[in-house]
Amino acid sequence: MRPAPDNRLGLTGIASYDDMINARTLADQLTDQGVTYVGFEVPDISGMGGNAEVLTYISPKVGRPVTVLIVPSQYDVDRYAEDYFYFEGLDAGEAAEMDWVATYDACRELAAREN
Repeated sequence: MRPAPDNRLGLTGIASYDDMINARTLADQLTDQGVTYVGFEVPDISGMGGNAEVLTYISPKVGRPVTVLIVPSQYDVDRYAEDYFYFEGLDAGEAAEMDWVATYDACRELAAREN
C-alpha cells in the first residue's frame, strides 16, 4: 500500500493487485488472520470484474477501524485485478452512510494525479 496524496476524503492509502486468478481475497486474508470484518457490495460500481465491495475491520496493527473500498476489474482475457482504497479511522456505521460512487470517482482522480 502506498500513502494517498493529501485529500479531504479521509483516504489514507491506495493499492493495486493485478494477479487475482491465483490470489486470495482481502476477506480471505482477514479470516486467515482471525480478524473479524463486516462488508457490503456496491453494485453501482461494477465492471467486468464484478461489483465493488466495502470491508471494515479493526486493524491489529493500529487498533483502529479501517474501511477498504475494493474495486475489481478485468483488464485482459483471464486477467483480473483489484484496486484498494483505504480509509483508516472510518468505522462501519460511517461507511454505510457514504456515497461510495462519488467517493470512488474522487479516489480515481487522486490516484491519477499520483501517476
